[in-house]
Amino acid sequence: MRVFYITNGRQADKARTIANLQKLDFPSVNNETVMVREDGATASKESRRERVAAQYRILLLVGDNLNDFTDDFAGKSIAERLVQVDRERADFGNALHSFLIRCMENGKMLFTKTSRA
Repeated sequence: MRVFYITNGRQADKARTIANLQKLDFPSVNNETVMVREDGATASKESRRERVAAQYRILLLVGDNLNDFTDDFAGKSIAERLVQVDRERADFGNALHSFLIRCMENGKMLFTKTSRA
């Protein structure tokens, strides 16, 4: 299993991004797994997700914006996004919810609190 970090950070900041992730002990952080936005590219992460999907089966996407999951949400109003989320509800949360429940049942610790310097 490999973890990829797809970010809209700039190419000029990639080394600093890698260093920050490594400092916080994120797994599998290296030049290949940290995928920043190429100079001149749009904010879409779709092509980077597709590059990962061409070689790996994607098990989980994590993001703080619906565009982190698919470009289908790009340019839509909040109302349109809510309708689409309702329509695609089965694709959001169920897998993660099941995973979290299994981890709690098995007593696995998912997250650790780290101090930031």
